[in-house]
Amino acid sequence: MRMRRWLIVFGALLLALPAGGIAAQSISGDPGAAAVASLGSMYIVESVQQLDLDGDGTAEALVVLNSRNRPGVGPIEGGQVAVLLARRGSDWDVVFHTVAGKSTVADIHGYARNSLHPGFITASYHQCGANCNGGEHYVLRFDGPDTPPALVLNGGDDRANITADPTFGMVLLSGPVYRVQDARCCPTYHVDRRWSWQNAALMDTGTQFRANTPDNPLAADWFLAGGANLVPVLQPLVRQSADPQRIGQLFAPTFTVTDLAGTTCTAPGTEAAVALLSIPNHYLGALWHTDSGYRVALGAVQERGATAVQKTASGCTFGGAGIGGYVLTINGSSSDAIIVSAQAVPDAYAAAPDDAVIPPVD
Repeated sequence: MRMRRWLIVFGALLLALPAGGIAAQSISGDPGAAAVASLGSMYIVESVQQLDLDGDGTAEALVVLNSRNRPGVGPIEGGQVAVLLARRGSDWDVVFHTVAGKSTVADIHGYARNSLHPGFITASYHQCGANCNGGEHYVLRFDGPDTPPALVLNGGDDRANITADPTFGMVLLSGPVYRVQDARCCPTYHVDRRWSWQNAALMDTGTQFRANTPDNPLAADWFLAGGANLVPVLQPLVRQSADPQRIGQLFAPTFTVTDLAGTTCTAPGTEAAVALLSIPNHYLGALWHTDSGYRVALGAVQERGATAVQKTASGCTFGGAGIGGYVLTINGSSSDAIIVSAQAVPDAYAAAPDDAVIPPVD
């Protein structure tokens, strides 16, 4: 995962395999030993918690594995992995785990079913080198040991924190909003986002941005005055399971595309939206204000070593070699925003001016 993917992207899907792609296997005995047997002997158990998530009288297990300080071996490649196991008789099945990788820090928390919410877990991992600037969050609903856990919220993050308040049936996310000048230091704003359980689904109940200090000299008035309201409007741009029709509503009927050489072409906005967002790994790199509205840097990073993906819309080409994203021009305010053009750039992050901010939510 690229270090500059500082955002939270939320989608919805049903898990059939754990996050790391390791198929569930039944192992008798201790849940910690079952987790180690599934993920590999390089891990040791750091913590185990058993609780009845779905209220059927049978416990599930939340395990954190650690490979960084194995007794008798010393530091080795890898980091922490958070694991959810379901029990079937005397056997434990690994039904979910966070991504296993070098220098990861992981956590997992469970919330047993009550009158306000189903049984669910929150889990996250951070990839930490010089800074913890990569990772993901998960919220999974647990409906029972015979049903794969449902992934109801998921997204990459930059040092954000996801928690839950079972007293009110809410999921809470809090994270920093950085300025472009030094995105590893000194966040200018903070974001608080909330969801509320309604039966088996989570409903977004609001996003709030605030300056970290009332007299913050780096605070951009345009952001707190209305720019922050645009962030939720842009959700379809980075949502994993985006609706093409909803995406198309954000684009002008006639959409202008400019390639790296400065050549322009036009395409219907609905077609351009689908083609643009078919490029892998799109993310919001930065947002800034202009006289006519806003601009947003939309990264579209190809996986290392992979063939550059190209998509077309009425003769306009999106993606391809050398393109690291697009700068989108947005006319209007958050209530009537419309995306009118896309300018290809080698690096979406580098294309942003100094007064841009990097919002950590989709």
